[in-house]
Amino acid sequence: MRSQIRRALYVTAGALASAIGRPVRTPIFVVGSGRCGTSLLTDVLSSHPALIRYPAEANDLWHPRTYPFDASGVAEAPIEADPAAFTTLSISHWPPGHEKTIARAFAGYRLLAGRSRTLFVKSSMISFMLPAIHRMFPDAKFVHLFRNGPSVVASYMKKNYGRYRRYAPPEDEYRRRVARYWNDCVLEIGRAAAELGLVEEGRFHEFSYEDLCDDPRAEVDRLAVFLEIDPRGFGYDLSRISSTNYKVGARGDDPEWAEPLRLMAPAMSAHGYL
Repeated sequence: MRSQIRRALYVTAGALASAIGRPVRTPIFVVGSGRCGTSLLTDVLSSHPALIRYPAEANDLWHPRTYPFDASGVAEAPIEADPAAFTTLSISHWPPGHEKTIARAFAGYRLLAGRSRTLFVKSSMISFMLPAIHRMFPDAKFVHLFRNGPSVVASYMKKNYGRYRRYAPPEDEYRRRVARYWNDCVLEIGRAAAELGLVEEGRFHEFSYEDLCDDPRAEVDRLAVFLEIDPRGFGYDLSRISSTNYKVGARGDDPEWAEPLRLMAPAMSAHGYL
């Protein structure tokens, strides 16, 4: 209920800003699959005085009828089961004028919380929404953080398995579905970025969780250049960044991992993990 009240406040403020002709800066969108390190990246970005983060992941805006999954009554399975189908279903249930609601919510929050700063929005549930977001915000920049697939799957098994009351497949089936989910998200983000011209227009920046952990200073400096902000402005202690990747190398000989590794092979190959 509180989140709905806050969102209504942001939408009202955004409508007011539009009515008085106040220019709205286009948000930056941080994308990636779940469990890929975007929460760490959010902490780093939030420490910069030129940036301000939209609260939580705005999933009540992106998926107003299908999030949270357990309470939706619309989705037959959570996004990990089939991110493309889940996203298509979600967008098909957007209320009339919902694109304007999303834009006004972001504009209103920035107006109330940090007019001089650039808003960034992070969500792990918009990997298949880049075309819709681009339509709403044609000048937006996108930051894609990706992580080694087996580590993402292992993290899902440890943190998310059994999370949904209405969706409890066997462990081996869940492992395969998460593997497919990671592969599809990573490839879709790259495909959409290329198709929409984001890469050649310099509005798409991607890097790996592993590179961020190996050399935080270098990756953050490159990110600052992309975002056109002072690289010295980050208050986050970069020495705290270290990899929490699960040790999955030996699982190449594990029969339980044979199919998940096969399902992840296209994206792992595309990003140099094989």
